[in-house]
Amino acid sequence: MNKINSNVKIALLCGAALSVSMPTMAQTSEIDEIVVTAQRTGSLVPRNVDNLAPLEVIDADAISRQGASNVIDVAKNLTVNSGSTLTTPIGDLAGSAQINLRGLGLGSTLTLINGRRAGISPTADAGGNDFFDVNQLPLAMIERIEVLKDGASTTYGSQAVSGVANIITRKGFEGLELSTRYETSTNDAFQLNLAAGSAVGERGHFNIYASYYDQERGDRSDYDFIVNRLGGTQQGVDPSPSSSGRLTSSTGQPGSYVAAVTDPVTGVVSTLSGSTLPDPNCAAAGGILVGSRCRHDFFDQVSVIHGEERFQVFSEFDYEISDKLELFGEASFSRNKVDRTSGPGLFQNGLVETGAILVPGDHPFNFFVEDATAATGLRYVEPADWDPATDVAVDVVCICRPLGDAFNGQGNGPDKINRIDNWRAVGGANYDLTDIWKASVSFQHSEARRVENVGFNFIADNINASALDGSWNPFGSALATPGLVSPKDGVSVAGNTEFVLDNLFTTETRTFESDQTTIDGLITGELFELPGGTIGVAFGAQYREESFAFTPDALKAAAGSESRNPQFGASGTQDVVSIFGEAILPVTENLEVQVALRHEDYGDDQGGSTTDPKVAARLDATDWLSVRGSWGTSFQAPTLRQSTTATSRAIFDDSAVVDPVTGNLSCGAGGNSISGELLQKGSPDLGPQSAENYNFGFIVKPKSGLSFIVDYWNFDYEDLIAPDEGAQTIINNDCADDGIPNDPRIERDSGGNIRRVSTFFVNTARVKTDGVDATIDYQFGMGNNIDAGLNFNASWVNSFSFQSQEGGDFTEGVGSRNFTNSFTSLPEWRFNVGGVLEKGPHQLSTTVRYIDSYLNDNPAINEMVDSHTTVDLQYALSLEDFFGGKATSFSIGANNVFDKQPPTLGFRERPGFDPNVHDIRGRIFYVAAKRQF
Repeated sequence: MNKINSNVKIALLCGAALSVSMPTMAQTSEIDEIVVTAQRTGSLVPRNVDNLAPLEVIDADAISRQGASNVIDVAKNLTVNSGSTLTTPIGDLAGSAQINLRGLGLGSTLTLINGRRAGISPTADAGGNDFFDVNQLPLAMIERIEVLKDGASTTYGSQAVSGVANIITRKGFEGLELSTRYETSTNDAFQLNLAAGSAVGERGHFNIYASYYDQERGDRSDYDFIVNRLGGTQQGVDPSPSSSGRLTSSTGQPGSYVAAVTDPVTGVVSTLSGSTLPDPNCAAAGGILVGSRCRHDFFDQVSVIHGEERFQVFSEFDYEISDKLELFGEASFSRNKVDRTSGPGLFQNGLVETGAILVPGDHPFNFFVEDATAATGLRYVEPADWDPATDVAVDVVCICRPLGDAFNGQGNGPDKINRIDNWRAVGGANYDLTDIWKASVSFQHSEARRVENVGFNFIADNINASALDGSWNPFGSALATPGLVSPKDGVSVAGNTEFVLDNLFTTETRTFESDQTTIDGLITGELFELPGGTIGVAFGAQYREESFAFTPDALKAAAGSESRNPQFGASGTQDVVSIFGEAILPVTENLEVQVALRHEDYGDDQGGSTTDPKVAARLDATDWLSVRGSWGTSFQAPTLRQSTTATSRAIFDDSAVVDPVTGNLSCGAGGNSISGELLQKGSPDLGPQSAENYNFGFIVKPKSGLSFIVDYWNFDYEDLIAPDEGAQTIINNDCADDGIPNDPRIERDSGGNIRRVSTFFVNTARVKTDGVDATIDYQFGMGNNIDAGLNFNASWVNSFSFQSQEGGDFTEGVGSRNFTNSFTSLPEWRFNVGGVLEKGPHQLSTTVRYIDSYLNDNPAINEMVDSHTTVDLQYALSLEDFFGGKATSFSIGANNVFDKQPPTLGFRERPGFDPNVHDIRGRIFYVAAKRQF
């Protein structure tokens, strides 16, 4: 902790005093055509040529027209983006956002800031992949986002396998700019932005950008369509959420009971039978009575949109010490407070052999007596009928959770509060060795910390002790008849005091930390002349070190909470040394060739080393037709998270159900949804993954202002690292394989509820995917001082086939939710069609967005998820001189104008929509204003 608080603060202060940005990487463009001498995404060589690689550029104006308030709002509209989680209801990614190109995983897309690595999130995705959390960036800092849709590992190293998102800042902006935005949909959000810049003498610039963002949270019950889908009317099912088996647990509060049996020799307490007797006050105390079980409703125990309060600041500075030497640097900090709905969980750390809670016969509100004729060995005596002279209660096993419905949902209990802090500092220098040879060196260090504070961290000793001494009443009478005085002692009152309940739990605190350090050195220059011009070259080296650490809650580490299994901490460090080179060969005036080579060394114990080449070329066949193509390889060692053991929370749909008659666990028509632990660890023989990719495309410009761009892309992965099976697939196959729920990777509690599912990271045999990206752009005048623009952007995935094991058959993942494997939902088609009209200060823009239908391949559903078409609309007014300001603009608009709900995944299929594809918020109406001074 002290390391972060001291070292990073020092780095930030140094960065603020010395902060800067690299030279501009590209000129702003809506599409692909950039002609300027500069470094651009995909190349390290400054050159005055057109792009060799497919590059999609989203500038600040385009971001404004999209009505975006965050970087993820921009990413979700990219047709090549597949798999970025738009909302994360549960798990360790809540509050973070990512970019995922081609659906190849977050670890295959590299996010840069001004061409340099931006850091890694303190938590990895479910596949153990590291990523950069784009939620830490103020939107006001962005000049443009350059999305390279081609492999770039030879230029940038690991993670650039499927492409790069390079965020370019507004270096050189002078003046003061304030902007604000308010949006309302199913939840409201407010944003305030600042951009300021000033020249530093005649040799430098300083810029600072900041954002404050506040977002309300939304629970499941705030969305009528979620209520209908998860607890809806089909086949005569009760439409209330509490009737939904998908959102109830068979272990409730009040709970269900069975007679306890104590071994006189060992003292081990076990249950007499698998059958249970539900609490007679089940419904009156907020439980759900189904057969022999009193169940728990957790419909509103999860917020589908979290409350977030973000503060983000980014600064940059450059200064020319002399005509040859320039210093530069960047410094940034962000804090995101994530407020999540919470509810009480399970408890499996009781005194009973199975982990259930033991309630002795002398408990003042235990009115269960022995009944040898009952399957449970119990009979309940009403308190009014209790005769202390003849009635003798017996020890019972309470298959229950300590707290129930009264603590469910927003405002009824402690919320889950996550605090995500990110620090980053960059410093370096550019030096002109000669008129044509230049050197650059930079140091980048980033640190991130995620602290999770979660209520209902049960204290096992207190729960067990208070159940034994009778100070806590776990029975339904505590809520149904709180004023009841026990006929057993004439003193005890049924209702639990706040003091007693607060004594049962504390707040869980766990911490995730990560840091990344990179040192880069680069020399660029020119060699000899070719017929098309001078050869440009770049060569350099990079040292990169990454580390992470997970510190569990002290109570859980000591196995003193809800689980008997201690939660272990984890940590690790990985360092990589790279050397690389690149040359741009202008073979003729019409033909340019790029060759690049990179060698990376991870060390023998972390994946070994690799040498990866890339070749690209562009031929301007005529003045209106250009052809381009590329081929290259890449390499990625297992991440630290994939090599170690990690745990997280997840919601599982159980394929087994407790028989209401026998009380035994059996495979049935589907059981409950339950929150449990997901344990993931690397297999002993886990190795690196590699990929080969190529791209071929053409650019057609038949007339001024009109361009057609089409690119075919192909990626071939070998030994891709992924979980051996998804946790849900393991659960589904547990019953599908032999009809018996006995997979050892699934651990259950005494009530049959899933406690933990274990998966292993392995090298899958192969993944092959290819498709086509297409862009049409037309800018033209309509007369009467009206300018117009039309744009079409589409991505078509032809195939996404993978092997689960070497030599096995390929499975096709296109047009599938990919529920039964570790990949993401992958619609075959995505396209955007947009138009802009401008006349003087007025601008009207609209975009139609289409996402294709795909199959929900969950065997229990096996239904199509409908295609989804939405329409965005915006009006903007720009005034050059408004009450003495430099420029002022106003905009009003709506995304998803017709309030199209996200398609359903199928009847009662959780979470009711696909958060990897569709936005839950429906129509988003917004107003925004910006003023420069």
